[in-house]
Amino acid sequence: LAHLPAARLDATGARRFVHGQPADVTVPLAAGTQTRVYDGDGVLLGVGEVATTGASVRPVRMVNADRPGSSVRPA
Repeated sequence: LAHLPAARLDATGARRFVHGQPADVTVPLAAGTQTRVYDGDGVLLGVGEVATTGASVRPVRMVNADRPGSSVRPA
């Protein structure tokens, strides 16, 4: 993933991203660019693709990691 540019999301953007929704980015990137996406603490959330406007990134591939204080329960 090191060859991809990085984008860091604020708390609201990170929450949207991990729920499969596009999130606003503040660093301008070219439309269609794939990017590593991190939350505000520097935790890798996954890979996203920059929208045609260049102002948001949509999830392409998520990284599943346990976060402190969260738990995964069977359905």
